[in-house]
Amino acid sequence: MTITDRISLSGRVVAIAGAANPIGAAIAHACLVAAASKVVLVDRNVVPLEELASRLDGETETIRADLSSRRALARFDAQLDVDTLVNVPWGAKRKPFAATTGADWLETSLTMVQSVVAVAALVLPKMIARRRGSVVNLVSEAGRQPLAGFGPAYCGAMAAVAGLTKALAREAAPAGVRVNTVGYHEFTVARGGALEGTSDRSSRAAGIAAGAVFLLSDAAAYITGETLTVGEKLLR
Repeated sequence: MTITDRISLSGRVVAIAGAANPIGAAIAHACLVAAASKVVLVDRNVVPLEELASRLDGETETIRADLSSRRALARFDAQLDVDTLVNVPWGAKRKPFAATTGADWLETSLTMVQSVVAVAALVLPKMIARRRGSVVNLVSEAGRQPLAGFGPAYCGAMAAVAGLTKALAREAAPAGVRVNTVGYHEFTVARGGALEGTSDRSSRAAGIAAGAVFLLSDAAAYITGETLTVGEKLLR
């Protein structure tokens, strides 16, 4: 078997939490290209979710749910009994510290951190019981190197997901379940507030998706608790 053969998701069911995000959509496409038997698309935004499903070439299922609510997700326990999981936390407000309210901090925690916790709480124990599975959490590099214009709430939430990933990897490792991170570089904020980057957004999303598929696949069978950073260097 070649390394190319091992970068495959053949026969696996993949859940993508936060699939309505452009990066989540790219990962869904990449998983189906890698021969996943089905991709379960999960998000609270139903319209982009259904539009995404209609564009994908392969078997899909859509779940509209509040990702931060364990009670809401519990209704889909059977549908989320999957082999592999990708968490794509997104949607947080990016404000300077002085402008960030208590409500903003709470919303960011729910959207970016508690969503990852709630999905993992439903999916990971089943993987551990089967002694098989792989999880990938996406984390902006703003969590490791805070960027001007992205705000402390956003950067702190990303750092929290990165730390959570390493803790989950340590707990799940004895059962042979892997938990890793795909780190991705953000566009930086230029003068005037415009977002800039040196690469095309869709190309960057495809690169991030390729990294996620690699970590989900058997080609990464001996990799856990690690971060694969994809993308360009941060503009200085």
